[in-house]
Amino acid sequence: MRARGVLMSKTKIVVIDNDKKAVWELSKSLECEENIEVVSVEENGIDGLEAINKYNPDIVIMELLLTGIDGFSIIDYIKECKYDIKIILTSVINQQNKKIKIVKHLVQFIV
Repeated sequence: MRARGVLMSKTKIVVIDNDKKAVWELSKSLECEENIEVVSVEENGIDGLEAINKYNPDIVIMELLLTGIDGFSIIDYIKECKYDIKIILTSVINQQNKKIKIVKHLVQFIV
């Protein structure tokens, strides 16, 4: 991709979700965008964390309820390592107390 004669790099994305169908559909949708590169698609937190370390993506799209390592732990890791990574969370959590935990955790992360 070029902008005013300068070669611009694509936005690198790592997708992490236990749901194989959701991961496949999301990655295929993202790959249609010319300025996006899905560098890794993982189905558990352990492999997702390895992909984050390997690719240093611009964006991580992930489910919070992952096997191996949960999304909260991955957020903490990104914060501790001071990675400049945007995080987009997807989740099917319906319990109010878990939603409150998510908001509190993210507020600590943003601050």
